[in-house]
Amino acid sequence: MLGRIYKVILKTSSVSGQFPGRVGCRVNYNTAESKTMFKPPGGVIKQSHVKDQSEYQRLYEQSLKPEFWGSIAANNFTWKTPFPKNNILQYNFSKKKGRVFVEWFKGGKTNVCFNALDRHLEKKKDQVRHVLLLIH
Repeated sequence: MLGRIYKVILKTSSVSGQFPGRVGCRVNYNTAESKTMFKPPGGVIKQSHVKDQSEYQRLYEQSLKPEFWGSIAANNFTWKTPFPKNNILQYNFSKKKGRVFVEWFKGGKTNVCFNALDRHLEKKKDQVRHVLLLIH
C-alpha cells in the first residue's frame, strides 16, 4: 500500500456551492485509526451500490485479487478481443528484476469510447449525459 491510509467519510452537506441533501465527501488525513463515521440518509443508501461497511469490507478484500477486476472487466465491458483469463495482471515494481511495468488485460482489445458512450445509445439516445463546453 502506498503512503498514508486515508479514510473517506460520506455525509450530506449544505455547504455553499453544494446541493443540500446530496452526498458529499470528506477525507480524514489525520490518522488511519479515526473512528468518525457519518451515516448517509436512507435514500442515499438505498440507491448506492454498497449498502453498508461489511459489504464494503467484503468487496475491498475481493478487490485485492486480480480475478475480481477480471470479472468486472469481462462482465461490464464489450471486448473486440477478450483478454485471456490467465492474463489479467502482470507487473514488476523492482528495477533489480528488469523493466518496471504494469499490464492489465494483455491480449484483449476494447474501445473505451464505445464502452463509455456508444453502447448506451440504443436505450438512452434521448438523454443528455454530458455537455462539453470549450472556450478558446
